[in-house]
Amino acid sequence: MILNEMEILSKLDHPGIVKLFEVYQEPDKLIFIMELFTGSELYTLLTGKKKMPEKDVANIIRQVTVALNYMHEYSNFINSKLGWVLCTEILS
Repeated sequence: MILNEMEILSKLDHPGIVKLFEVYQEPDKLIFIMELFTGSELYTLLTGKKKMPEKDVANIIRQVTVALNYMHEYSNFINSKLGWVLCTEILS
């Protein structure tokens, strides 16, 4: 199943989704060759602050919704793990 998900992800082309270029399978691990990403997980962002401004929350929700919609339209595939949602910058 995970290889099927990786095949789908490698075909996605959207500014809100980190590009997956290659996946190599070794007996005990998978190796992902991906676009450089210098942000952090959304989960880390959300748990590190007590309150976020409403405009920042609305922006995050909009970006995640647009990316998930693209994924769903492309393949009916949505990975709902919060740890897989990445943010390019820490919002104030």
